[in-house]
Amino acid sequence: MTVIPNESLFLAVWPVARKRIETSDEFMTDFDDRLSKAIQRGSRRADERARAEHAKAMSAEELKSMHTRYRLQLSEHIEACVKQLPNHFPGFQFETLFGEKGWGAACSRDDIGPGRDGRRANYYSRLEMTIRPHSEHNVIDLAAKATIRNKEVINRNHFELIHQADVETFRELIDVWVLEYAELYAAKSGTRQEFRRVPVFIAWSGPLAVSRVTGGDTATCQVHRRIVNDPRR
Repeated sequence: MTVIPNESLFLAVWPVARKRIETSDEFMTDFDDRLSKAIQRGSRRADERARAEHAKAMSAEELKSMHTRYRLQLSEHIEACVKQLPNHFPGFQFETLFGEKGWGAACSRDDIGPGRDGRRANYYSRLEMTIRPHSEHNVIDLAAKATIRNKEVINRNHFELIHQADVETFRELIDVWVLEYAELYAAKSGTRQEFRRVPVFIAWSGPLAVSRVTGGDTATCQVHRRIVNDPRR
């Protein structure tokens, strides 16, 4: 029987022991990470449960009041943004929206231009954005629809629970959607020659009773005159 000195025994078993220690350290590090993530998940669940309980505790009147407050803030922001479009695209008509469809704003225009067959065609463009009325779902609901030259280009909704709603997120979406529509309209209509038809009525005191001027965005306009009580007719 051969007896190995203590130092020789240590050197013989150390590689194996070191590997086991390193494996144990790696396991503990991985376990610590998994443990931290598990705790974080539990904390998030606790927060969500607390918010849900808080929402249940809120009365219907409180939720409705919060919705009204958010609606006023966001509808004013919608109006401020949409109202800028006619300044950059003459011919758009701005309007404020309210009622069953929601609160917000829209702008639209009618154009006349050559169609695919070469004949005169009507083209309709419109952007509409609203905060929809309060409902049993207790959400803030932002809706947007947009058309350019008779083609729908935007149809979107974004909603959040009233007690979790982030007003800044809604403001940013309103900005982005209006900017997107402006870019799309400029790209789709900028390469075509468009003609606006705007009737203007002018009263006269003489034989020429009424003149109707048809024109607008173009330099050329047509004048149709109707003679009333003229003895020469």
